Amino acid sequence: MTDNREQHVIARHYEEMRANEQQIEEYKLDRAVRLGLEQARRTRSRRGISACRTRIGYGALAAVLLTSLAALLILAPNQNPGGNAAQKGVSGPAASLNPAAQPPDYAMKQIDSHKDWKKALEHGLYQPINQTQEKNGYRVTVDGVLADSKVVIVFYTAENLEGNAPIKLIRSTQLNFGSETGSVGYDNPYFESDPKKASVTFGRFEFFNADSTTDLTPGTLAFSGYWGNEALPEEDQALMEFSFSINPELDKAAVEKTIPINQSVKVAGDTITIKDALMGPLHTWIVVDFSKSLQPIEDLYQPKLTIGTGNNLVHLYAFLNLPYLKMRNEPNKIVLPFEGGIYEKDTSTITLMANGIERSTLLSQQITVNTDTGQIIHAPDDRLKFEGITKQDGQLLLSLSLKPSANGGENYMKQSFDLNSTFTDTKGNEFTFKTPSKTSISADGTANQVTVGLEDRKYNQPLTFTVPFYQGAIIESPITVTGKEETAK
Repeated sequence: MTDNREQHVIARHYEEMRANEQQIEEYKLDRAVRLGLEQARRTRSRRGISACRTRIGYGALAAVLLTSLAALLILAPNQNPGGNAAQKGVSGPAASLNPAAQPPDYAMKQIDSHKDWKKALEHGLYQPINQTQEKNGYRVTVDGVLADSKVVIVFYTAENLEGNAPIKLIRSTQLNFGSETGSVGYDNPYFESDPKKASVTFGRFEFFNADSTTDLTPGTLAFSGYWGNEALPEEDQALMEFSFSINPELDKAAVEKTIPINQSVKVAGDTITIKDALMGPLHTWIVVDFSKSLQPIEDLYQPKLTIGTGNNLVHLYAFLNLPYLKMRNEPNKIVLPFEGGIYEKDTSTITLMANGIERSTLLSQQITVNTDTGQIIHAPDDRLKFEGITKQDGQLLLSLSLKPSANGGENYMKQSFDLNSTFTDTKGNEFTFKTPSKTSISADGTANQVTVGLEDRKYNQPLTFTVPFYQGAIIESPITVTGKEETAK
């Protein structure tokens, strides 16, 4: 059963993936240039650099770029990355805005591929920032933001001034939206190289607020992060801090609403309550309450959301890389974040579907196995299986597997199945693995597997191992709830 989020990645980001495929990480050349420029200042120690995903000769690269540029000219003849979006002839309310307030063309390209973003732009929710910083040979400009009360999408241009390797925001170190810090989520899904200048990249990252009672905007966004190229050593990264005010022209009463659902369902004896749908220009938040569940639950399994009915039925998609948000000070509640919603034709009806639940990951779980007989003496549940023990190269190779759900199926594991490096026998004697654990996917693709090397000797059975992260079980059970907008009587 294919996860709905994976289908969305393929469908929604085809064009963006094509742009990403053109990025050639010429880190060796870049490294040499930067070494030459900085040799007088300090001596660098060369660290291991991860290999490029794709290596293309200069002739092939030229062919790829020419083909891609031709395709771009066909698909978007008025597009000029880094230029002004007013040249594109935007229709609707946005066309009457001051051209200086329009997004640059690279941002317009991204906005055009998201119907909800485009509607938000047309309703005046884009705000230019134009804040630039330079450090360690990098120049970063926050060009502008597209924002409503819960979501802020930041568009940026980054340039490597001393080389050709493209740079982006690698990781965020600190984030503060006024007093809202703990409930803010962060996602960094996308960047693309400027086809006219390899050292320039255009990108975006997004912030989300899971707290249903407070807003991100209007307010001041202060964040810091490391910029650079992931293929280069950390010493080549630059820490930069930005701070700016965001004040979208947002009439909350007109463009935001709450649709009550307040329905409870039972899955494997646990009660889950779907509370409300909070809808705005860039977001539809579904609040899920697990407080009545007997066992900790982490998420719904493969959630899907539709709004409207009949010919106006529209599927909303979950944010990429962000399956859910924890609600601050409410550990038993989560928010399922979906894109857009309020500008669709029919927002009177909303339906949430899921294929089950995912129990919470358990930390530092002990499992007890008799390696002589292959019997599992103790495990958190019945998904753990003994796969065998064999003698090889003077050691005993022990293999165990863990399925995402009790009945297997084409599910997925969020964490790899692994073991701590030491174990004990029934008398409490401690031993260390002769070879480190090796994790893999089972041959049929339905389980995560771990293989470890034990010293070839007799042990006082059974043996106890520790699993640092024991992923909670996926319980497959169809869930469907529908909420309707309350109408005045």
